[in-house]
Amino acid sequence: DIMHVLSVLLTDFPYVIGVMDGGKLHGQICFTDLLTLFKPIDGKDSPWVRYIRQSDIGTTRVYGAMAKHIICLSPKDEIYKAMRILMTTNTFAIPILDDYGYLKRILCRMDILEYILKLFESKELTVFEQKGLILDRSIGALMEKEFAEVSADDSLADAVTKMVEKKSFCLAVTDQNRRFTGLLSFAEILNWIFNLRKSQA
Repeated sequence: DIMHVLSVLLTDFPYVIGVMDGGKLHGQICFTDLLTLFKPIDGKDSPWVRYIRQSDIGTTRVYGAMAKHIICLSPKDEIYKAMRILMTTNTFAIPILDDYGYLKRILCRMDILEYILKLFESKELTVFEQKGLILDRSIGALMEKEFAEVSADDSLADAVTKMVEKKSFCLAVTDQNRRFTGLLSFAEILNWIFNLRKSQA
């Protein structure tokens, strides 16, 4: 049952859950696998998006589901600091803000791995340079990436649709001045759906 899978993912925060069939490992499932539940069917909203739209209008805004208290870093912070946070917490992404609270990028584990791989492939590191130093460089050394934005007052269902269309794991929530106010990822959306369905059971 999908709700049971959600319960395990949201309680224990494993990266992957093994799926057993007849005592043998049949496959695996993770958060990203559940994203298919949000994809349109025959050009129409998926059942889960319709479920969000039909829920109480007071709780179907981005503000009701987004993460409001999250770890943020500065472009001046070292890459190893971001890696330590990603590897020792349940954080999926880290917003990188400038001194005025504006979002510069959203950093995830894959960004760091891609950066390290690129350095080795391009032979940018000399044989005399300690390879560990690549993590002492600032986050600003990472390439800028585009990120999608939504407002806290936007419809949660519309935000989900936007995430699916842009194939984005998360959206930056910004105010009318485009200053960062929170983060909305599929983890928050799945948690919101799980809690809502549990309260209605």
